Amino acid sequence: MARRNRLAALAGMKQVRELQLRQAEMRLAESNDALRRVELRRDEAVEALEAGQQGWSDAVSQPYLSLQMAASWSASLHLGEDALREVEAERSDAESERHARTGDWRGSSARADLVRSLLRSADRDSRRHKDEAALNAIEDRTARGRSES
Repeated sequence: MARRNRLAALAGMKQVRELQLRQAEMRLAESNDALRRVELRRDEAVEALEAGQQGWSDAVSQPYLSLQMAASWSASLHLGEDALREVEAERSDAESERHARTGDWRGSSARADLVRSLLRSADRDSRRHKDEAALNAIEDRTARGRSES
């Protein structure tokens, strides 16, 4: 009875650990997707800043550049740099989140593996116990048959 209860408890634990593992996998996938989206926005911000710098370079190479135009380009470049810094901060946060979710997934995976191993071991012990009981019953019948003869 205790063996059956242990097997049932381990089977229940296995289901819980499997669900926790799936949840950790989904959260890790979500954090990977979030990081990819931030990296795409970073690439766009870099391209926009490079385009602004190229425009500034083209404007400076002209024979005449007004102070108003220089101020406009300067402000545009500062905005692009600020946008890139913001995206870099978001990227850092997304990488930290992914790192944390990877740790959560590894922990969930290890716990699920442990419960699977315990369940296999308990199942093996249970089968061995049943086999031993069956062998003992056969030995008892054989011994009784000899004593009756």
